[in-house]
Amino acid sequence: MAASCLDTHPPFCDAFILDILVVIGTILLIARVGETPSAWHSAGMPGGDEANKAFEDKYIPQIRHLG
Repeated sequence: MAASCLDTHPPFCDAFILDILVVIGTILLIARVGETPSAWHSAGMPGGDEANKAFEDKYIPQIRHLG
């Protein structure tokens, strides 16, 4: 049986899981108040590149390393 992340790198996995929970919680809170959360989409999914283009157009002028 293959070792899991929890077996080989427990502190890393704990931080990764906590990060995911914080992101999911934040998205849910934003959606609950009726806003559409800004979230990057996978470029491998249909419509992903188009969705991300809107974020690039909005944020590249503000965040230099994105350009």
